[in-house]
Formats: sequence, C-alpha cells, structure tokens
Amino acid sequence: LRGLGGILPAQGNRIRPLLCVSRKEIMLFLRERRQDWCEDSTNCSTDYTRNRIRRELLPYMKTYINEGAAENILRSGNMFRDIDRYLAGQAEAVWKQAGEMSVKNPCARIRCKAFLAQDPVIRSYLVRHMLDLTAPGQKDITARHFRQIEALAGKPSGSRCDLPGALAAKRDYEYLVVEAAEPETSTHRSNTGNTAMEIS
Repeated sequence: LRGLGGILPAQGNRIRPLLCVSRKEIMLFLRERRQDWCEDSTNCSTDYTRNRIRRELLPYMKTYINEGAAENILRSGNMFRDIDRYLAGQAEAVWKQAGEMSVKNPCARIRCKAFLAQDPVIRSYLVRHMLDLTAPGQKDITARHFRQIEALAGKPSGSRCDLPGALAAKRDYEYLVVEAAEPETSTHRSNTGNTAMEIS
C-alpha cells in the first residue's frame, strides 16, 4: 500500500506543495505573470517509464476509458495512504507491547507468540517496521523476502534467511529477529588436518 499511495506531500524535511496542482494549471499561472521557468529535459523523453505513463497511458485512459482517470487515481492514492497510515499505526501499537530495538548491532526483534497472534496484514506491517528500524531506506526487499521472514516465526530456533543489503532474519528462541548480517567467514584447514583458521 505504501507504493500505491504515490509520492507523499510531506516526507521528513521535504515538502512538495504542488502535487495537487496539474501541469496545465502551473503553466497557465506562470504565463499569466510572464514568468519564465526551467524544465528538466528528460521530461520530454519516453525512454523513462514515468514519462510514458504521463504522455501516453494517461491521455489514452482519459480519451477512451474515463476522462476523470487522473483525478480518480489521485483520490485512490489518498485513500491508500490513509489505509497505510492506519495499518502502520496498528502495527506500531503491537510493536510497543512485544517488540524491541537494539542500535548496537543494529537489531530489531519481536516475540513470536505476539507476532503470530496478529492478522496477516499486521504481520507484514510489523516486518516492514522491523526492516525500517534496522535498515532505513532499504529498497531491495521484495514480497518474497517478507514471506520468508514471516515464516521464520513458525520455525524452530536457529532457522534463518539472508536478505539483501547485508541483512538477515532468524528465529532466536522466542523471538523473530531482523539484524545486520554478520561478516561471512570461511574455515581453512592446514595440510596436517587438525588446525582450523577462520578468515574474516
């Protein structure tokens, strides 16, 4: 749902006040005031998916499907953002009762019993929260990784899976854990066969 909500009007210290205004409205405003403007040259190229959507897909939808398509998409995005915010809040309430974070590793963990007691959608939001705490901005985690992490809560202690971005998830006794992965090590034996040397 986070992606379906589109670009946020406010995100941290970034404010986007013109998201609700169309390109046509902005250009009309500037022309009426004889104000020049600068435009990104890549906006004219359909080599980029965003421009193909803007220049080809949306006009087609407005002409042949629904002339209010763009406005309907914007309304849906606002609705998805509201739903996402609500579900994230529900997951945050569960986290406050059953989760904990260590900044030393970093490591986020939650009690499996509390995790498994939640509705599947809340479990996915809890996983997202743990990933956000452990590796803010991580973009390579897919739905498949979410399923792998969730499944660990029902597996024996010691079960684990490696994740993109040097992360790992594991079942550690009563906890489901997401943490920074430990550096890989390899063990080499000498020719005598008895001495093992660990190389970091």
